[in-house]
Amino acid sequence: MYAIRKPRLFAVLIVCVAVVSATLLSWLPQQQATAQPNASLGPSDEDRCPLWKPDQSVPGLEVVGIPKDVCSTGDAWKDFGHMAWQTFKTLVWPAAGRGQPDKDLPIGHSTGSRVFETYKADWETFLKNAARPDDWGEYPKKAPICANADTMPPLGKDSLVLASLHKFGNIDQVFGLGSPPLFHVLVSQKGSLVRYLTGFSEESFNTIQNNKLYAPNTVDRSDEMPEPPRWFKPGSLAEKFVGSINIKSAWIEIDPKDPEIGTFYTREAWVQDPHQEVEKRTCRPAKVALVALHIAHKTKSSPQWIWASFEHKRNVPDAKEGTDGERYTFHDGKGTNRMEDTPPLEAQLSYFEENGFRIPRPFNVERRKAVPQRVRDINLSWQEKLRGTWWENYELVAIQWPQLRNSPGLTGADEDTPDKKETARPQPPCVGFHPDSSIANSVIETFLQIDTDCKSKKRNPTCMSCHNLVRNYDFVWSIYAKDEPTAKAASSVLRQNISAPQQ
Repeated sequence: MYAIRKPRLFAVLIVCVAVVSATLLSWLPQQQATAQPNASLGPSDEDRCPLWKPDQSVPGLEVVGIPKDVCSTGDAWKDFGHMAWQTFKTLVWPAAGRGQPDKDLPIGHSTGSRVFETYKADWETFLKNAARPDDWGEYPKKAPICANADTMPPLGKDSLVLASLHKFGNIDQVFGLGSPPLFHVLVSQKGSLVRYLTGFSEESFNTIQNNKLYAPNTVDRSDEMPEPPRWFKPGSLAEKFVGSINIKSAWIEIDPKDPEIGTFYTREAWVQDPHQEVEKRTCRPAKVALVALHIAHKTKSSPQWIWASFEHKRNVPDAKEGTDGERYTFHDGKGTNRMEDTPPLEAQLSYFEENGFRIPRPFNVERRKAVPQRVRDINLSWQEKLRGTWWENYELVAIQWPQLRNSPGLTGADEDTPDKKETARPQPPCVGFHPDSSIANSVIETFLQIDTDCKSKKRNPTCMSCHNLVRNYDFVWSIYAKDEPTAKAASSVLRQNISAPQQ
């Protein structure tokens, strides 16, 4: 088990990840920290419920679009759960162009990119020598992340390039830098390495580009982040990120003849093969399957961002419910082979690098905490709507948002930290949430699933508390650690703040 130490240094590494929605509070003044978790958000306005009626829990498939903010019905679990699913549904809709759904096509259309795949990738955004990235509507012909970019066929609008073997991005592979709970590879039971990709919506990308946040000298990466946060206040640059969505997707290679392929969303992609020498990290074509999608959404009422995480239903078994005897994507289906608290040595990035990037043996992964029943009920209602498509096989597994809303001066720290009077109170797990309920993605936060209860002295970070470490950069890790030197610096701080258990 791992514990977050009370950090003196508010600088850690890119994109931690986690989740969106559960109970909620009303439009209360910042000082009213005793508000009830299920209080109403107040009357709807043009920024809320623009896509369906407030009494319509699950909009039909014909309703396509990402909500501007949460829709208030007085039931926070439903409000944030349905917002998460409506956002997911739109992100996986066939794309008409960058960031735009093609409403003339059904969600199950079999060709072309999905909306989330058209978001600007981190490797398109943060370029070598801090070069200015191409405009939103432009598409690269080459993928500089691939060592063989000059000999690859030109990339098209539907090209997908997967290069990262760990959740902290593929701006550049930086191996052997961090703690095992975060810096490890994940391999499926059939021997496929998981590859990750971070993408930025138009609002998010344009804010980065227009304010030159891709350049190293644009932001101060000093270890000590002064209070109050430089950006996180009214009238600051942070307000420009409102409406932004950042996503992290996770993929495995899959055999076209695999009998389970029909349950996954699959597509062709370029995948980078790992190598200790950067100039030998070439990319090759492969068939890939989506196993997880993590969504962070900044809205006007939730400036500390809203988080939602989805997975394929057959990724892992629930640790308490046990297996059904059949193999899962990341579990052999045998109840006797339980998940460990730490990644196997051969899966840790430092060992992986030192041993020639040999793919480690598969190891079992479980969902250490159950998905809350309220979320399961919401999943069933949406999966029924999506029946007959790949997307009925995916589920919402974790959601998180700031309980105190419309308060841009508050942090995203856990409630019981020294600055708890200044926190927006992540919800869950700090208010009205059972400690045995899931608040993590088994593919993206594999070894950070336990010890997330706010009352625990040894506590792992949740989405909000992790990204709070870079609240000066509007909670976006990619802005802070955008290149190899800063990734190494952030990794060093990470090792100081997340400690492995005593052996």
